[in-house]
Amino acid sequence: MSAPVESRAASVAHDAETIRRECQRAADGDWERWEADTSRYRDALKARIDRLHTFDAAEATRRHGKSEPLAGRAGFPLFEIDPADNLAHVYDPAGAADFRRKREVLAAHRWLGARGIDLIFVPVPKMAEVYAEEFSDPCPADGTLAPHLRQALLELLESDVEVVDVFALLRPWRQPDPDYLYNTADTHWSPRGMRIAARDVARRVARYDFGHRAREAPAVVSSAPGAFDIHGPSNAMTPGDMPFQGGWLTLNDAQRALAERAQTRACERVTLPGGRIPSGDSACPLLLIGNSYGFNFRELLMKETNLLLQSRLYNGMTTEVFADFLRAPEALDGVRVVVWVTTEQQMCRLKPMPDGIMSALRDAR
Repeated sequence: MSAPVESRAASVAHDAETIRRECQRAADGDWERWEADTSRYRDALKARIDRLHTFDAAEATRRHGKSEPLAGRAGFPLFEIDPADNLAHVYDPAGAADFRRKREVLAAHRWLGARGIDLIFVPVPKMAEVYAEEFSDPCPADGTLAPHLRQALLELLESDVEVVDVFALLRPWRQPDPDYLYNTADTHWSPRGMRIAARDVARRVARYDFGHRAREAPAVVSSAPGAFDIHGPSNAMTPGDMPFQGGWLTLNDAQRALAERAQTRACERVTLPGGRIPSGDSACPLLLIGNSYGFNFRELLMKETNLLLQSRLYNGMTTEVFADFLRAPEALDGVRVVVWVTTEQQMCRLKPMPDGIMSALRDAR
């Protein structure tokens, strides 16, 4: 049917124009000028990071981190863990040039498209990007520290990749309500941030016949407040439990007190009738792939789409799942839409896409 294609095209065009307008407002449409004008903010951010105490090998092992965290303004309760690594894509345009692996995303889009499957790409920014005012002093008025990241997303959109602009999506919601959009001492987003993105993805999925039908159908899952485990739904935790956070041991006592008070401890517990955690339906036309940012997001997306979506989520996953698709192409039988959730940081670290996928770029010339 033509409607999904037209609706998708309109969405891509709208999102691309939104980013172009950002550059127009900031630098009269000149990307090089915008990059140059914001260099002092990135330099100041890097200088702050360079001043942080770096742990020796033994202490790094004990604390599960390489350095003390990057703290926000006085009293701000979120802490960016291992910022020299996790924010390099922000403060080092040369290292993140052109999102070195951006071509992998474009290849995946074209390879899937040749099989009648649409890609919705969901790159999640780090907390210091969304909460730029708290971590960067000085800070640009619009909060954009790294125009090279905005330009990379625009170039994907201009290549017809449907990109969910999570940075633009989350920025208006950064004030606590009462929760923040990220965990206090962990690199992952919080349920509130996930929920905002899940609703946006569900809106896009609703353009497809199967997505529209699902919205009109009786609910396939139910939800109620439950305990939040960063690593996914858990029966081992009870409401009010403090979730394990990867960077907790890098915080000092005062920072822990701030982080503990602000940390999200609840998440919607999405279940099937009878209370079971849904495992998905192998016949569902919606497939979610990605790294650990997909944990918990998966269940929230099930609720928002009213679909028992399929998923392939792995800690640290970059492009490995596409090798799986080449080995077992039947895994994509019946799939109409793939949602790929990752991070902007990971876009600089994607493993080379298998040649059978990259060939889609050569075939398109």
